[in-house]
Amino acid sequence: MPPITVRTEVDRPAEAAFAYATDASRFPEWQAGVVSGHLEDSAGGPAVGARCVTVRRIGGAERASTSELVRLDPPRAWAVRGLDGPIRAAVDVTVESLDADRSTVAIAVDFTGHGIGRVLATLLVRRQACKEMPANIARLKEPSSSPPADPRRGARVSDWLPRSATPGRDEFGSAASRGRRALKASRPAGERRCGTAGHSGAAAYSAWPRTRAKRDCAAES
Repeated sequence: MPPITVRTEVDRPAEAAFAYATDASRFPEWQAGVVSGHLEDSAGGPAVGARCVTVRRIGGAERASTSELVRLDPPRAWAVRGLDGPIRAAVDVTVESLDADRSTVAIAVDFTGHGIGRVLATLLVRRQACKEMPANIARLKEPSSSPPADPRRGARVSDWLPRSATPGRDEFGSAASRGRRALKASRPAGERRCGTAGHSGAAAYSAWPRTRAKRDCAAES
């Protein structure tokens, strides 16, 4: 399966965007469910081969996972590969400069399963990542305006961040909502109450363009 990829434009230079997105100690600020993170063997600064340890709250318990930093090309590219556990993530971060004050950030995530993880990676983990990554990238875009994650719940950002206030929502979710409203308004009031209108509405809505993130997630189901 192809990696799950999300991207957004940020109002920050590429250097600042890269530093924030790849700082493991700041992962809890924008990644749902992350309790803490740090880079080991980095006394002289990050380097290829360093170990990145991330603690997540999963099923009511805190679980640590270790990844190896396999690519470091600031401020353009950063990548880690999971080393332990039944499900191991491969994460690639790419930053492109648009001008002196703006850049784009893209995050691609893929999973490989070992043992029972081969089933879980396909049935559960990839689907959960599809749900969480649009909200994660939205918070990465505007970290200062988002509340911190609640490690006591291991909550998804989408559980408590209002849809209308979600930064970057237009890129990931609002197109479908606008499509439903426009479709409903275009049908006569009488048809909106009858059963046949439901069938025609469903057919029309199924043709409505989806956003990039929704297309990626649909491919995983």
